[in-house]
Amino acid sequence: MRKKFSLYIIVSVLMLSSIVIFLQWILTSPYELVRLSENGKDTQFIFNKKEHYLSAALDEKTTPFKIPVVRYTEKTIHTLTAEGKKGYLYHSGFATYNLVQESKVKYTTPKKVAILYISTGKYITFWKNFYNQMEKHFLPRHEKTYFLFTDHDDLVVPKNVVKVHQDQLPWPYVTFKRYHFFESIEKELSKFDYIYFLNGTMLPVQDVNEDIFPTKEQEVMVTLHPGYMYSYNYGVPYDGNLKSKAFVDPGYATHYFMGGFNGGTGKGFLKLTKTIREWTDIDIKNGVMPAWHDESMLNAYMVQVMQNGLKPLILMSEYAIPESSKGWHLDDLFPYTKMIVIDKGKHGGHSFLRGQDQKEK
Repeated sequence: MRKKFSLYIIVSVLMLSSIVIFLQWILTSPYELVRLSENGKDTQFIFNKKEHYLSAALDEKTTPFKIPVVRYTEKTIHTLTAEGKKGYLYHSGFATYNLVQESKVKYTTPKKVAILYISTGKYITFWKNFYNQMEKHFLPRHEKTYFLFTDHDDLVVPKNVVKVHQDQLPWPYVTFKRYHFFESIEKELSKFDYIYFLNGTMLPVQDVNEDIFPTKEQEVMVTLHPGYMYSYNYGVPYDGNLKSKAFVDPGYATHYFMGGFNGGTGKGFLKLTKTIREWTDIDIKNGVMPAWHDESMLNAYMVQVMQNGLKPLILMSEYAIPESSKGWHLDDLFPYTKMIVIDKGKHGGHSFLRGQDQKEK
């Protein structure tokens, strides 16, 4: 009896010691096992935290190649390979880093690009700085034409700006019906290689180049919402109203996209525009308002097309960093910020910019 008890004590001590040693190794080891997923194929790598590279999950002595890591956080990995820079976002549900940013379009000749911008009412305050920064930083090597939807008919604009008269609709219809605005100039937009919509408070601060060009197969480009960049399925504001065309079952979703910056090839974006406009009309007819208006519709559209096999170009949130982002856990992205979202609070706030005399319908 005494021998069995002693054996039990010894085994227990050994097990406890093993656990302690294992935990200590995890906490102090410079190596971390990670899985990168690309086009449905998972590959295991060892991440060397000190030397900042990935190598195959084999004996390092027999591993001839290393992949430089441009940037690494607990939620993101950016690598530099022979194929170019690639971004991966951590998916907690599968404990993998999924490829989310990959543009295969290389610069050849200047492309014709349409820029859609809505600036009605007091939002006109952002237009001048937006235009100047876009001319400086946004696709500087390409031919840009701006379509400015505005009720400021007397506004003098540069030659590459086309004014489209648009009354300021009551909130939230000024945002909910934005795809109606776009479809109203479908004939003009069909002449462009690429089309991009940027919200009134979007502002480029560094060069935005061909990384935002989706391929013909990808069709559209969307941007991860900075507030939900690290969230998946549940816990994000998908519309849960079964009566709305914007309804999304979280079990079928992957990421949550912001409504303020999206685009695509000419055909791809116009297809998206037509579908969302049709869905919007159905909801209006049925007296339904999605939780986040056009953004809810955009996310519903993306869930549908991605279920049907489309693999869009997905940009990480450095293309939409809030100007005032304290508490957003985005500090690691600040050095890589391409575009910011202007803080409306510094310009009168939401109610002021929307018009104090306007009432919701």
